[in-house]
Amino acid sequence: MTRRSTACALVLALVVAACAKTEAVRLDSAPLRAPVAAEKVTIYKTPEDVHGHYEEVAMLSASGDVAITSQDEVYASLRRKAGELGANGVILQVPDDVERSKFARTFGLGSINRNSKAIAIFVPSADSIAGKR
Repeated sequence: MTRRSTACALVLALVVAACAKTEAVRLDSAPLRAPVAAEKVTIYKTPEDVHGHYEEVAMLSASGDVAITSQDEVYASLRRKAGELGANGVILQVPDDVERSKFARTFGLGSINRNSKAIAIFVPSADSIAGKR
């Protein structure tokens, strides 16, 4: 391998590693829906923040190395994955635990990762509810 291709491979590996990754487990009861643009997916901190009825679509788990991934990038990853599944909302379940991860890395017990768990949801709009009547 030449130096140039080695450098390109290294840069590509860093770019891929910098991205937050989100995994999803679709819930059996959730109907299939058309994808939603990530910018139209709302992040809710608690279920109480969602006003009205909603349907749970999937369980989400996002992570990224804290040194190269911001919390905003983790949230963007959650939005993208939820949107791909036809969800228009995400309810956060487990807050990011960076401090515990920093402690673990300091003492050689692991890496520092931003981790967020959430539920992808579909919130019917007022227009779609009115159309069902």
